[in-house]
Amino acid sequence: MDIRETLLGEYGHRISPSPGPVEASFCSVAERFKKLKLISQMDEETVTAAFLGGVTASFPLCSLIFGSGQSSEVQCMWGHFHKSTGRSSSSDPDTEAYRGADFALVIGIDELHVRLAIFQAKKADFRFLKVTIDNVLEEDSRGEANRGERKFDVMAQEKRPVLNVHRRPPRRGKPVEEWRESQLVRLVRTGHEILFANEDVPAQSITDEGNDWEKSARDCAQGKLFFKEHTLKDLLSSLDWIHYLGYVGEDAVCVPLSAFDQAVLRRELENESFTVNDVFLDGLDREPFVDVLLNGVSGPKYEETLEPSTWDPSSKVEGWTTVRVEVVEAILPHLQKMMDVYVGDDTGTVGPRLQNRVDAAMVETVPTSPSNAKLENNLSETRRRPMPS
Repeated sequence: MDIRETLLGEYGHRISPSPGPVEASFCSVAERFKKLKLISQMDEETVTAAFLGGVTASFPLCSLIFGSGQSSEVQCMWGHFHKSTGRSSSSDPDTEAYRGADFALVIGIDELHVRLAIFQAKKADFRFLKVTIDNVLEEDSRGEANRGERKFDVMAQEKRPVLNVHRRPPRRGKPVEEWRESQLVRLVRTGHEILFANEDVPAQSITDEGNDWEKSARDCAQGKLFFKEHTLKDLLSSLDWIHYLGYVGEDAVCVPLSAFDQAVLRRELENESFTVNDVFLDGLDREPFVDVLLNGVSGPKYEETLEPSTWDPSSKVEGWTTVRVEVVEAILPHLQKMMDVYVGDDTGTVGPRLQNRVDAAMVETVPTSPSNAKLENNLSETRRRPMPS
């Protein structure tokens, strides 16, 4: 077994025959996590940080191993745009407590489109619920219950995995009728702001002279009548790319908002104080965290399409949404107020564009050149870290 097969491990079959460094890095880290059973040994925040940190650490090596042999120069990138907490006040409505997310992943698929997924990590609990088991009456040949039989209700304890999705900032002295919106509500608004923007963005490149489509999307999704103008079921159904990342035993599973019952969202919109809003995981659509990640980095890309005319950037990849690069460029400063943003790009097009849009005071670009002579004319890496304060 050569070093490429060793790095990819059992997940190698999930990605393209000629993977780029970003794809290879995700496979390599997923392989290590499974072999070492790391998910069962860490809490949810540590697992997330360890996986994404592992991709950051493995990316330079995978650049050397998987970055050669390109027909033209490709600037692949794995970048981390840090959450700009230093610039957010406690009353900033774009902070995580309001919008509700831990991190976003952006994966470049061609020069015009990216895949996007947003994740909020939660530790799953178990609830012991009392359930009633009905003793069914036996029926005779005529379909009538046998005389003398009695029906008993038997109480039993049932252990079920559950996520408590409720989180809401304090009122800070405001009247009861002015509760701030909960994390889930803000998360739904954020998702639809992105979807609305993607529907309205013009085909031409973004300019610095104002974007009516961006303002229109924000005004619509953040408006007071937003939840009255749409059914809760429809709002949730299109958010299969925004996930609650739950940790249950040795498994990390993604539960998309599209799997939530509308009653969960309705509860979050109630104007009263409460502490629990449970989403029971058994019976819901959910996917392993690793599978969702690999879907995003290994789905069909433009260069893998034999017939370019058949390339459809809107083709669905489970757990992700496809948006135009202009949308991500426009919302990146807002996303940074809410969450860390990780960007992977094997196409050499998305990274530089996003770098140009980010606030230079928040993010510093540090280019490094591969030391392997075989790669010097083919590949460069881009890493990001916060500016020193």
